[in-house]
Amino acid sequence: MSCVTPGAVMLFARFLARAAICSRMDYETPGAQACRSNFFSPRANPATPQSWDSMRLPIMAFPRLSFVRIVRRHKLRQALSTARALQTGLWKVQKGKTTLREPEFDPDLIEQSLREAERQEKVWDDFFRRIRVKPFNVEYEKLCQNYEPTIRAVLSFLKIKLPASARVGPPATTRQADEISRMWEERFVAERPSAYSPASG
Repeated sequence: MSCVTPGAVMLFARFLARAAICSRMDYETPGAQACRSNFFSPRANPATPQSWDSMRLPIMAFPRLSFVRIVRRHKLRQALSTARALQTGLWKVQKGKTTLREPEFDPDLIEQSLREAERQEKVWDDFFRRIRVKPFNVEYEKLCQNYEPTIRAVLSFLKIKLPASARVGPPATTRQADEISRMWEERFVAERPSAYSPASG
């Protein structure tokens, strides 16, 4: 990245604080609430040309700025993971991490998580469209299936060259999906068929 002024750095820092999208629901943590009010609130971020144009300032300050965006094709499974994490407090499955409590099937929470996932994706779609930037999209499912090739593709997009002897290590976290997730998915689709269309993801 080319040299920039301290003012530009501060501008970019404010931009990141404003544009960061929280993956948790509004009521989950105070930090999530702050994130929500900063970026998703219609009052804080009116969809006006002036407000969106101001978001282009970091692009001007950092002309080589690139965006990598992870998207998940299967939105219901994303919602299931969110609903489960909200109950257990376990957002990443790692050694030594423990749950706050055992998760319970909650169709209302799952549907709320589903609507939130869809809304967040639309917000990001609008964001990139309005600032006229095409991000490098990484599909979550492909990342899980082909981890190293996907990581190398991201590095290539970012023009980061690894030494010939370098290797991509395994993920630091474990996928949360398991038999509970499968049972929840089947039950939710059976109980609320109109809430989710498989064709949509």
